[in-house]
Amino acid sequence: MYRLFNLAQRVKVFKRSLADGARRERLNSLAASGGFCLLAADHETTEGPVNGLGGSKYARLVADSVERSYSGMVVPVGIAEQPEVRRAFQRTAQNLVVQLVGLPNNESNLNKVALGSVEDALSLGATAVSVQLDFSSSNFPDAFKTINSLKSEAHNKGLPVLLMINYDKNWENFLKVLSSTATNGFDLIKISYPEKPEDGPSEELKMNIETRLNDPAFPPVLLAGGALPEDAGKVEKTFKQTLEKAVGLGFKGICVGRIEFQGKIQKSPPSILKELLAKINPPKPKENFGPTRVGRVVLTLRRTVGAINGQ
Repeated sequence: MYRLFNLAQRVKVFKRSLADGARRERLNSLAASGGFCLLAADHETTEGPVNGLGGSKYARLVADSVERSYSGMVVPVGIAEQPEVRRAFQRTAQNLVVQLVGLPNNESNLNKVALGSVEDALSLGATAVSVQLDFSSSNFPDAFKTINSLKSEAHNKGLPVLLMINYDKNWENFLKVLSSTATNGFDLIKISYPEKPEDGPSEELKMNIETRLNDPAFPPVLLAGGALPEDAGKVEKTFKQTLEKAVGLGFKGICVGRIEFQGKIQKSPPSILKELLAKINPPKPKENFGPTRVGRVVLTLRRTVGAINGQ
């Protein structure tokens, strides 16, 4: 009996290792030029009508997301099921991230509820799934239990999970919510930069944040776009300034929406991210270690032939 139990356990471990391998491959496909660049178009499930979204605009956004160098696009499960949107993802080979939670009545003090399943996402050809968590909600324990259940199911099926966080935007809470969610195994975390970023964290807090965000074992953290500045002329400048500070701390990418389908900035956010990453981590020049082993053999043969011809 023990041997049968042990064999069954080994089969489970083997299946999970295969799923983990598939999850890593899918996660890597979401990284573009060293950073994660996701276009979020999941707003209407909770907020209702949003300028720039709705109807046939979703399918056009899929094509735009590829043209503007996004590595994936987040849409609600209901939108991903629409034939026109499905064809757009298939035609462009864009990575689909299915948002599995939402709250149509938009209660600000409640967390989102599950609107789809991991099986739904797999049947739609998703590369990953997304969930949301509001730390200031009145039903936090139930919501956290729900998204952890979705995360476990997704991981068992080989799908990465993007966690979108809402929180009271100050530096202390920023570190607290990141640290607590990172220990729960989410693959990507989307979070807004703290309010009044010009103030900045204390030196001690900044060092603690940088240490965690730059730890290879810490899940990649993506900058959320959020609401646009009232002055349309400052959209790109404000975004670039915030992103530069975020990348300096250790953010590994972006997950933005309104700045793309409402802001209409000339340079795409992924291009801005790529430039900042290149500035902070410039490519290392190739070192010349001299001829390889094959090169040395060729060089010796040339010398030998040259010596013979010279005789």
